[in-house]
Amino acid sequence: MNVSVIILVLLLSQFCTSYGLISYDDLLPGVSYTYYHLSLDHKTLLDHVDIPNDLKLNVREFYIIDDGVNPSDHFPLSFHFAISMSNVKVYHSHVTARVREYRWDKGDRSLYYFKSSELLSCINL
Repeated sequence: MNVSVIILVLLLSQFCTSYGLISYDDLLPGVSYTYYHLSLDHKTLLDHVDIPNDLKLNVREFYIIDDGVNPSDHFPLSFHFAISMSNVKVYHSHVTARVREYRWDKGDRSLYYFKSSELLSCINL
């Protein structure tokens, strides 16, 4: 292991300890990898999840989503929590927020092409 990787691992460990986070890697059922490169047949546990220690008892399901719908070589992780909301106070505001919905099919295509060209032209190859 090179020095930069060791430093990164130490920093991540210190961060997790400081914020009371625990790793859930050891609780992955079945599949033990989150990255799979089919043509090279490379598999590794590349994606990780750290959660607060006090939420550990609230985890109901934790699994890797491995289905044909995902075109990526990274498999998403899924958590299901059961959290009681009985002690949560909800405050209602009488101010209504304006919600905007941006739709891809209602955009200004000319402006999109212009801005894309402008931003990409700054890249030196």
